[in-house]
Amino acid sequence: KLNKFDLNKHTEIISSVNEGLNQLTKDERKFDLIISDPPTSSSNKKKRTNSLRDYEMTLPQMCKVLNEKGSIVAFLNTHKVNKRKFEQKIQEIIKDNNLKLKITKHLKQKDDCPTLKGFPEGTYLKGLVLTHDPR
Repeated sequence: KLNKFDLNKHTEIISSVNEGLNQLTKDERKFDLIISDPPTSSSNKKKRTNSLRDYEMTLPQMCKVLNEKGSIVAFLNTHKVNKRKFEQKIQEIIKDNNLKLKITKHLKQKDDCPTLKGFPEGTYLKGLVLTHDPR
């Protein structure tokens, strides 16, 4: 309500990320902005996931439903992977899959979550804005 969204135009999809992205691709849906903020790790009792590794599959899928002038905001929520390693992994995925994306902005925690020297656990949140690059 605060953002004044038209709730009649809102669609809720209840599925795994992969199933949802596959359905959106099949339905030829396109989006101007995709925000990806996966849990660092999760389990469905059959399999444990790792969000950094899962970007190998989900980032190419997200590109299929991204408008030509769209952006993906990709986050990683763990202090165990620093921002440099996160960016390197995303760059590797872009290159390996020949994705038409470029990193246009780096995101980090701000004043409400200050980074404290000697407390690496506090620097858990990092993000990248990936913008369509027609090359």
